[in-house]
Amino acid sequence: MTSKVLVIDDDHAVRELIKNILETYGYGVTAVSNGEVGYWLVSNESFDLVITDILMAGIDGITLIDRIRLLGTRGRIPCLVVTGSGIKSKADEAMKAGADMVIQKPFDLRTLLGGVRELLGRPSVTVH
Repeated sequence: MTSKVLVIDDDHAVRELIKNILETYGYGVTAVSNGEVGYWLVSNESFDLVITDILMAGIDGITLIDRIRLLGTRGRIPCLVVTGSGIKSKADEAMKAGADMVIQKPFDLRTLLGGVRELLGRPSVTVH
């Protein structure tokens, strides 16, 4: 069964990069540009993993994770944060809000796929 991943990032290039990488490795991906749409999707659809940026207009990644964690059973979805902020306190805030992992931008293919597979409980894959 294909794992469904929701990618939320306001940077089009980063969002499409993550989407293309994950689709290449067999994941089903929905990619959106803001936290409002991301929250609506998590509230109304089923995903196996959320990948979100921290710094976004409107609902930022930290607030998004906070809200996801209040959704009961749906709120248990693993959340991976990718951030270019470089501010350690933002990564710490994300973890306190309930993020399962934080990856700094720019990230490499191996780091992203390793984080995704770890959070989905899958064995490692050879990166081409």
